[in-house]
Amino acid sequence: MWNPGGDLGGWYVDFPSTNERVNLDPQLVLGTLQVITNSPDVTASCGGSGGTSASYQFKFDTGLAVKPNVISANFVNYYQGITVGNVIFTTPSGKVNSINTSATGNKMSEEVNISMGAKSKRNAWRSLRR
Repeated sequence: MWNPGGDLGGWYVDFPSTNERVNLDPQLVLGTLQVITNSPDVTASCGGSGGTSASYQFKFDTGLAVKPNVISANFVNYYQGITVGNVIFTTPSGKVNSINTSATGNKMSEEVNISMGAKSKRNAWRSLRR
């Protein structure tokens, strides 16, 4: 939810599911913030991998949905099972993809919809200490 000039100083999201929580680091790539949420099955036994997860794609500066590049793409994708990791990478053709790994080891792939017109390029930084 966009809140310009409000006391919150930016934007925030109310996720639709009651149990939904962010427990993986959000990934920022070329203006798109990918956020993975998990909704554990409250009836599952402790240590189980039951539940669902969702992958949201927001414009980092406004919090609005990133418009999909193709008709079949979504602002949010839902998956069976709890997601325990995700990796974002750029293919040689320049497409940005994400692979999400579930607690059972299944891998789900999705395209990351870029909200800025920039092409990807190599970038590095270094932290210096005295």
